[in-house]
Amino acid sequence: MRKTTSDPVSVSVADRPASSSSEHPRSTLRFHPEAEQALHRLPFVGWHHGEIKFWDVPNTGGYVGGNLTGDALARIFLETLRQQSAAATPGAWLGWIAMGWMHHVFDMVGVEPDLDPESRLNTLRGQVVGFTSVLSDVLREALRNSSLSLPPLDEEECLRQANEGLETRTAKSAIIRVAGARSGRRQSRRSKPSND
Repeated sequence: MRKTTSDPVSVSVADRPASSSSEHPRSTLRFHPEAEQALHRLPFVGWHHGEIKFWDVPNTGGYVGGNLTGDALARIFLETLRQQSAAATPGAWLGWIAMGWMHHVFDMVGVEPDLDPESRLNTLRGQVVGFTSVLSDVLREALRNSSLSLPPLDEEECLRQANEGLETRTAKSAIIRVAGARSGRRQSRRSKPSND
């Protein structure tokens, strides 16, 4: 086990994808079934220069595409959190992902994070981790509750949607299709006959 420099989680060398293509920015998201830890199997997690990135998603597709991709990845994350709700670390997952977003922005704008634990940056990081750990715990409890019904998740369909969002040419038609499907689900939930 080793610790990464940017995220407070130990990772097994076995979690690191074997292919060298994971060391470079990618244009397509995929699951990582070879990873030992459930979080590391998710399509938005990747490796760069031997370091795990908890948000390794290309900055393509524009706002509409980003919305579509983020929607699909959130549903995949929630299903994984539901399946792993009794595991030891899921309470920290959302914080690691939020740190991944911050580090992704730093990389985009060329900012080197300040390593001083008392710095303003690390103060913000601590605030984000504290905030998201509470949200993670609430999400875990809500997902354990059997009366909470989530729409059925088709991982491959969600992955397809996430990848469609990365392409500007497919994002608009995909988001219209997804919104239409959702409004149909909402309408069918509202129109269910009552059992009075």
